[in-house]
Amino acid sequence: MTIALFAPFTVGAQEGAKHPEGAVHKEHAMGAPSSFQWKPIGPAISIAVLSGAPDTEGSSFVIRLKLADGAKVPPHWHPIDEHVTVISGTFYMGTGETVDESAAVAMIAGAYALMPKEVRHFAWASGETVVQIHGVGPFKTFFVGQRK
Repeated sequence: MTIALFAPFTVGAQEGAKHPEGAVHKEHAMGAPSSFQWKPIGPAISIAVLSGAPDTEGSSFVIRLKLADGAKVPPHWHPIDEHVTVISGTFYMGTGETVDESAAVAMIAGAYALMPKEVRHFAWASGETVVQIHGVGPFKTFFVGQRK
């Protein structure tokens, strides 16, 4: 099962604006959290695409996930490196093909994690939690035991 992602929000345009990494972007994106367009992707989990096209090969992207208190993400993996920053709440992450709560790490606002591609991992939220994920697409999620 692949989690579907949605188009990013954008505000304004700067045709051909150069960024430090040398990439050319057609639009700039700026916005307050109240302007993010949240879309449900599962029970108690919503997504907002802040920039890029997560499902596109070679596209850098930034997304945010909002998880309700107690929301669980079962063991899964991604075909790319996943960079996670906790924006608010407490996000518990652990590695493995089964959930082992004793092996998870509690990450609070400001915490960062790098989950290398194909590493099986799981997570859950304590309190409403927002995490930001960035990487280079395509960003896909495969749940343990699921066929590719």
